[in-house]
Amino acid sequence: MAQKPGGESNSHVGRVFGLMDLLGAETSPLTLSELATSAGKLLMSTVDKTTLSEALRTRLERHTPYTQVLPRLVVAQVEAARQAGYAIARAESSPGQSSLSVPVATGIDRTPMALTALVPASDANLPRLIPPLREYAQLISREIANPD
Repeated sequence: MAQKPGGESNSHVGRVFGLMDLLGAETSPLTLSELATSAGKLLMSTVDKTTLSEALRTRLERHTPYTQVLPRLVVAQVEAARQAGYAIARAESSPGQSSLSVPVATGIDRTPMALTALVPASDANLPRLIPPLREYAQLISREIANPD
């Protein structure tokens, strides 16, 4: 984690997870705690509605007072991510922290990926980060397509 003078962090590297983690292929019981993150919402927007509905049959964990735990609200957030092509989570997974995720194209038959920016929850203008995140996501996609 990078540190600003005075010890305040200005960036964070979190756990990288894939779609199968979200769907519970390796976990039991399924908690779907990643749905409290923007990356989780974005990755779940790539699955069909039946798969999403089945995944939401499990009780969702509340991480902060802002975590959405009602399936209909989570579905609405995932649908918004699907339509917008990005997802935002405002203090849903960690108190005082919001996130914005954009997709990283990985090609056909590859696990979807998301690039995420973590910012203080007080930052109300998260959409301003969409253009630069999308630029970096395109660079990452090119590297994945051409690893040489």
